[in-house]
Amino acid sequence: MLNFGPESFNTPEGVAAAIDVLGRALGHEERASELSGELTAAVEEIDADLSGAAPTTLSLMARGNSVMAMDDSVMLAHLVQRAGGVSTASKVGITQTRPIDAELIAVANPDVIFLEDFMGQGSTPFDALLANPALADVRAIANRQVHLIPMDEASALSGTNTPEGYRAIAEIIAQAG
Repeated sequence: MLNFGPESFNTPEGVAAAIDVLGRALGHEERASELSGELTAAVEEIDADLSGAAPTTLSLMARGNSVMAMDDSVMLAHLVQRAGGVSTASKVGITQTRPIDAELIAVANPDVIFLEDFMGQGSTPFDALLANPALADVRAIANRQVHLIPMDEASALSGTNTPEGYRAIAEIIAQAG
């Protein structure tokens, strides 16, 4: 039996380490090392090409009928910060992932909003909240800087696809900065 804590899947390095542990446990050390090495190299390549842009950001997820702001420890929010985004979550008191409303988004007033596309639902779970007239002047909404990122590219489940999501995030951050 293997037990992984959530920190194993909140960063690319955590995912790479988990791949190595699984490889050893399953008798596929060489293949696991290859996969974790490819993941690490791809992430390092993106790190080396970052633009230096630093727009303010907010990362949102939806579960059930609830839209939540991600705290800075979740993979998507981590990748956004790693790419140069400056999280506004703590500005509005988000210290753990929790529901958010229009008022808090307005106070956060991010330059860019990232939406986690959970299980292919697209932006639908976020549409009503983001269409709230009180948010019309939020920079990300006014400037059409609301971006959907697939969960299979930037979440605890993205695994070896993580560089794809990170690359997309880095490009968005560079363009917004």
